[in-house]
Amino acid sequence: MQVASQAKAWQLAKLTLKHWQVYQAKTSSLLKWYHNCSSPVHDTVNALGGNLHGLLDGIEAKGLAA
Repeated sequence: MQVASQAKAWQLAKLTLKHWQVYQAKTSSLLKWYHNCSSPVHDTVNALGGNLHGLLDGIEAKGLAA
C-alpha cells in the first residue's frame, strides 16, 4: 500500500516538474516578445520627448527675445 502511494507521489512530482518547465519556457518567450516589442516604443517616446523639450526651449527663448 505504501509503495503505491510513493509511486503516485513520484508521478505527481514528475508531473509538477514538467508543468513548471513548460511554465518557465512560456514565461521566457513572453518576456522576450515583450522586450522586443516595447523597446522600439520606448525609443520613439524618448525621442519625441527630447524633440518636444527642444521645441519648448526654442519657443521660450524666442518669447524672451521678443
